[in-house]
Amino acid sequence: MYENFSGHGDQKFGHLTYSQNGEDLLIVSLFSKWGIENPSYLDIGANHPINCSNTALLYKRGSRGVNIDANPDVMVEIEKYRPDDRNLNFGVAEEPGQLTLYRVDAKSGRNSFSKAFVEQFLAEEWPGQELMDEIKVEIHTLDEIIDEYCAENVLIF
Repeated sequence: MYENFSGHGDQKFGHLTYSQNGEDLLIVSLFSKWGIENPSYLDIGANHPINCSNTALLYKRGSRGVNIDANPDVMVEIEKYRPDDRNLNFGVAEEPGQLTLYRVDAKSGRNSFSKAFVEQFLAEEWPGQELMDEIKVEIHTLDEIIDEYCAENVLIF
């Protein structure tokens, strides 16, 4: 029964979501109510272009934007599945410069600039797993990113 369900007519944006908790359906619905069918977006910490993505549904519906992720390993898939977006490989923080990215694995959304966060995550969620590596990452501020890469009225995630 469920595998053949294609949605209900009242589900204007479908019944399938790409985001972790259905946020994409809410976002698309809100912008539609405001008369904005294709908002641009800035997805900071984009990670995967489809899986648990808050912007994949927007992209599928014709929106375009900027995806930023500090992890160079996820950029291959982002560029493959989001060729019409601007895809940038650096981190975002209050001060420009460089920071260390602590990586759980090559494509984890749990990678972080906070070593304490990663260590706690590994201890609580993945006991026995060790930190994969640490890499130095270029950092830009949000103001720099908006000034250089974003149009007016961008939706920031």
